[in-house]
Amino acid sequence: MELFQLLIYIIFISMTGFGLLMLAMRWLNSHWPFDIFREIVEERNYAVAILIGAILLGLSGIISAAVFYLALR
Repeated sequence: MELFQLLIYIIFISMTGFGLLMLAMRWLNSHWPFDIFREIVEERNYAVAILIGAILLGLSGIISAAVFYLALR
């Protein structure tokens, strides 16, 4: 496999993963009972920030494993 082709695959896979993570964050924000951005930025609720960070880390691990699996098929 050429280096250029590998670089294109890496960029495509990383953009796919990032897009899926942003879709998951948008879905999470729409199904949460309050506005996440307002709670974190304006109210400075550190507990919500830590919780959302943990959820996003878990989702990014799952998404990266799924995208990596699909890329190797």
